[in-house]
Amino acid sequence: MASIGSSVANIDKAIELNPENFFAFTNKGLALMEIGKLEDAKFNFNVSMKNSNKEPSWLSKAEIMKISGENEKALHCYDKVLESKPNNINALFYKGLLLETLGNYKDALKYINQVLEINSDHHQATEAKKRVLKKS
Repeated sequence: MASIGSSVANIDKAIELNPENFFAFTNKGLALMEIGKLEDAKFNFNVSMKNSNKEPSWLSKAEIMKISGENEKALHCYDKVLESKPNNINALFYKGLLLETLGNYKDALKYINQVLEINSDHHQATEAKKRVLKKS
């Protein structure tokens, strides 16, 4: 925990030197998420979304929403990524997994299949597809 705390302190210094360093806000959010400071992490991801490349922040925010049990908000985060990058494998895959967890197997399979159309060698998607087909 001490090393993450010192990482956060270093990131704070980087932000102080360059408040427009939105990548630093994403990294700070990831570090805060690691130590369980979810509200602080959400704040940093929201700040980082002022950047033109919002996908990493939306994906990280989705993870926080899942951890917090806010699954609908997590789905919204994945949708935000897919609006600008419809073939984002991470958003497609993790949205598919979340839909599987929620028991929405038809839609889960749709997203998992999209991953496999983009990358037929995606081992985790192949395994998820087998699992979802058994459940549906």
